[in-house]
Amino acid sequence: MKLWYDKPARFWHEALPIGNGRMGGMVHGGITRELIQLNEDSVWSGKHLNRINPDAKENLPVIRKLIREGRVEEAQRLAMYALSGVPNSQRSYQTAGECCLQMHHGDEVQDYRRELELAEGISRVAYTVQGVRYIRESYVSYPENCMVMVLRTEDGTAFSFDCLLGRCHNATDEVEKVDEHTICFTVDGGQEGISFAAALCAKAVGGFVRVIGEHLLVRDVREAYLYLDIETSFREADYRKVCLDRIRTAAVKEEADIRALHKEDFGSVFNRLALSFELTDADLEQIPTDERLRRVQAGERDMGLMELYFQYGRYLLMSSSRKGSLPANLQGIWNDKLYPVWESKFTININTEMNYWIAGSGNLSECQLPLFDLLERVKESGKETAQKMYGCRGSVAHHNTDLYGDTAPQDHCIT
Repeated sequence: MKLWYDKPARFWHEALPIGNGRMGGMVHGGITRELIQLNEDSVWSGKHLNRINPDAKENLPVIRKLIREGRVEEAQRLAMYALSGVPNSQRSYQTAGECCLQMHHGDEVQDYRRELELAEGISRVAYTVQGVRYIRESYVSYPENCMVMVLRTEDGTAFSFDCLLGRCHNATDEVEKVDEHTICFTVDGGQEGISFAAALCAKAVGGFVRVIGEHLLVRDVREAYLYLDIETSFREADYRKVCLDRIRTAAVKEEADIRALHKEDFGSVFNRLALSFELTDADLEQIPTDERLRRVQAGERDMGLMELYFQYGRYLLMSSSRKGSLPANLQGIWNDKLYPVWESKFTININTEMNYWIAGSGNLSECQLPLFDLLERVKESGKETAQKMYGCRGSVAHHNTDLYGDTAPQDHCIT
């Protein structure tokens, strides 16, 4: 069961998502320049804030009195001042960075195809340049807890490419050569932020690998294996060491063994549920997914696309919410911006629920565990908010929360 396309992604939202709950990537499928946007679920804009408005409790009776007297505009104005969180906005979920691969071949391409195999959780890009078939595969392993990329040619022809790790045009603090096979960058959040490291190492069959400056160079190889990880201070005090240890542990293993374990793990969850409709036309699978969508928009029947759409929803949830991760946020786990729309938080008045509607009916019940973990933090935070803002027992949350379970009101917005 695949999404597939006959051209590279033009924009971030056309790229193909991969993920293991904690870490995600958006694979664009470029030809001479591949871009994989990187995410880690605990990369947020800062540490916990106490946003409880200290003037809420004493002004609440005044606001109620104004409403009873019909002075609604005055009540609304005072509510804006006294019942908004301070500061008014919560933390933002942020992109961790990007991995760029610069291929050293021409750009006259034939037989291009990029695809996402839903049952395997593997993205593939394949194309032919000057008679050589190039193949790239990417996945994020839950058992190995890192991203793996495999580059090869179909006939074993040697090839070369460069790797570069970055974050939004130098939004990093340090880029370093760790050894001749490994590059790393770190972001220091200081006392008020979340710090993290992203690291990439390469292993090759034939040829050689070396680092010059901030570039990882892979030359004249028959196959190449890239191992990438991101770790943050939210979970690990020595996040850089944990990050490097994880990819080094993966790199000494056979990639075939890592892949087999990944496929077994991913398939054991995805393949629990099958959906099929009558009148499904298997021949339509030979048409790129975006063209099938345009056909349906024009009024054509394609029940196979409905099956694919349903299974893609299951794929997205299990790729962005696994045991031990944070829950799926407003965009799952995939985000290409430092300050995305609506901060890509947990919008708990509807969008979070929408993410998880499919968990039960889609036989993905354990994907709800990260949400339950967050709700425990929300419950405890909400006790303080209820008491200090409203003088009430119990627990309260407003319409947004973040990774810390912040429960104070969000934004200067009265609707």
